[in-house]
Amino acid sequence: MKKKIVFVSLFVYEVVRIFCILTIRPESAIEILPASWYVSVPLLILPLLFLYFLATKEKEEDSPFQKLYVLVKILSLISLAGYIYADFPYAQGYGALNDFYSLRHLIYLVIFFLFDGIISVVFSLWKV
Repeated sequence: MKKKIVFVSLFVYEVVRIFCILTIRPESAIEILPASWYVSVPLLILPLLFLYFLATKEKEEDSPFQKLYVLVKILSLISLAGYIYADFPYAQGYGALNDFYSLRHLIYLVIFFLFDGIISVVFSLWKV
C-alpha cells in the first residue's frame, strides 16, 4: 500500500510538472522557439513511463527503470540549473517591469529543481 501511494504521488507530480513546463510561460511567438524545444517535449513523458513500469513490476528485483528514472531526474536537474542560471539576470533586471512574471516563473523552476533533487536522491537509495 505504501509503495502504491508513493508511485501515485510521483505520477501526479510528473503530470503537474509537465503541465507547468508546457503552460507556465507560453511565448507570444511560439513559432520562433528553437527546434530543440519541439524535439525534447515528447521526452517529458519518459519519467511517467518509467514510473509505470516500476509500479507494475511483480518481483523485488533490480530494474533498469529505476536507474533510468534517476538518470532522467539528474539530467533534469542539470538542465534546470542551466536555465535558472541563464534566466536569473533577466528576471532580476526585467522582473519589476513585467509584473514579476519572470520572477514567478523562476520560483516555479526552483521548486521543481528542489523536488527533482530530492526525488533523485531518494530513488537512488530506495529498493523498489
